[in-house]
Amino acid sequence: MILDAKSVEALIPQKRPFVMVGDLLMAEENKLETNFNISKDNVLVENGEFSTPGLIENIAQTCAAGFSYIAKQKEKDPQIGFIGSISKLTAYKRPKVGQKINTSVEVVTNFENITLIKGANFCEGEILVECYMKIVVVK
Repeated sequence: MILDAKSVEALIPQKRPFVMVGDLLMAEENKLETNFNISKDNVLVENGEFSTPGLIENIAQTCAAGFSYIAKQKEKDPQIGFIGSISKLTAYKRPKVGQKINTSVEVVTNFENITLIKGANFCEGEILVECYMKIVVVK
């Protein structure tokens, strides 16, 4: 683990109750990984399960945490980004309250202020959601 969940919260623009990412496990230029415990009081839990929009937001926040960590390591200020588009989204399964999800993000390409990533979340070895996402960085 690189950073615990409390330290990660300081890196991302989202604040409670909309923090959807936990520990930062890996932050390399082209690969990011986090984990996240699903709590019953999470605003994106529905009927005891973490919603698909929550899983998508978790992928986006994995990007925010990883990219901010990398920027800090280079002694640069983290930049603010937002989801520009989501494509090839497949939702397979929703995790239940009390479960931990692991999320991996692979950077596919960068062009100016747009980064295309492929992200996926897993729980107990099963894939939950996978998609491509364009992250647009505000300059």
